[in-house]
Amino acid sequence: MYGQPADMDAIMDIAKRHNLYVIEDCSQAILAEYKGKKVGTIGDIGTFSFQESKHITCGDGGITITNNDELGDRAKLFANKGWPKKVGNSERDYLCFGNNYRMTELQAAVLCAQFKKVKKITKRRNELGDKLTELLKNTKGIRPAYIIPGAKSVYWLYPLKVDTKLLGVSLLDFAKAVSKERVSIGAGYLGQPLYLFDLIKNRVIYGNSKYPFDSPKYGKEVKYEKGLCPNCEKIFEDSAQILIKENFTDKDIKDIATAIKKVAGYYIYKQKDQL
Repeated sequence: MYGQPADMDAIMDIAKRHNLYVIEDCSQAILAEYKGKKVGTIGDIGTFSFQESKHITCGDGGITITNNDELGDRAKLFANKGWPKKVGNSERDYLCFGNNYRMTELQAAVLCAQFKKVKKITKRRNELGDKLTELLKNTKGIRPAYIIPGAKSVYWLYPLKVDTKLLGVSLLDFAKAVSKERVSIGAGYLGQPLYLFDLIKNRVIYGNSKYPFDSPKYGKEVKYEKGLCPNCEKIFEDSAQILIKENFTDKDIKDIATAIKKVAGYYIYKQKDQL
């Protein structure tokens, strides 16, 4: 999330004990590292996004990687209509139901050019994000990005925790005040966890079917409602995101830190004045 790896040791341990596959969603974290290993190479499958907002892009789409030949072959079938295309085999066949998720040649050409600069992009973002963390430390009401031990973030965005209770201001109003200082900031990410959107709450997936929610194979009902993941919901209430781009200068980062400190300081002073 935001360019930082998850605690992969704990995840892999759980998977091993319960005989599960691990699929790493690295959409926001290309070339990020966990204890010296690149994300996407730790689990069974790694997935990367090249949608227009990511570190590198070919317009949209992504890439899936694995070192498991069986899973790789199954993934190819899924992306290519269930059709096992093999060299020298002109006969058409369908081994399973598949979709048409093939990348076009033009997208591939654009992406090949992008790959040449991805190391430079992610290295610079890592430097800028770490610099912003250093500048924001010890700022009352603000917790800068916390990077878990052994991890290296590539800062797709820079996450910021705002102590709205201490500052006496809503997350949205804090973000509005920072944006008036000409800093690009978002409040709450998606607004709420995915399971609280009507799509999931009303169980509308395939037309009038409630599958997979009503699958008899599952054996129990899961209610998707507020309170299901309280820690996740709390993060949406007090987390903001600062835009970071590899072409930012050190002065840009200093200006961002100055703006955040200014706004946080104002609300701290306002709280004291009211007392």
